[in-house]
Amino acid sequence: MCIWLLLYLINRGSRNVTLFLCNINSYFRYTNMKVLKTTSAEQTFKVIPREYVTNITLDITDDSSNTTTSYTSITATENTNHLQIPVTFNPVLKEGRFYDMVVKKTDGSIIYKDKIFCTDQTINQSSNQEYTVHSGTYTSDTSFDNDFIIL
Repeated sequence: MCIWLLLYLINRGSRNVTLFLCNINSYFRYTNMKVLKTTSAEQTFKVIPREYVTNITLDITDDSSNTTTSYTSITATENTNHLQIPVTFNPVLKEGRFYDMVVKKTDGSIIYKDKIFCTDQTINQSSNQEYTVHSGTYTSDTSFDNDFIIL
């Protein structure tokens, strides 16, 4: 986003008006995370790494218990501008938890970091299907009519 400022300097002696056009860039940080499911089946997600390699190591750290699980010898595939990473999580990720993900080359150098959130809810922001904490826990009772009598 660019904001243009006009600065006017007036030289009173010669009555000249000097116009300066300055460009100020505002940088916004967009935070995005990977949303994965609680399944024992293979899940594939895309990343844009610092370096494109096919043999990687994936470290997943559970934010709640601070335990790290390493997945070695993962074969990633390069797809246009992304790296597709297929992983079968064992142990299975837990519902409603956050994880830290670190993708490394086989020599141990880090090529990508991100956050993972695990849920089985359908999340699609384009159709306004958002994550809700109370999904399936709150139900309204509709077995009665809502009529009341005032005396």
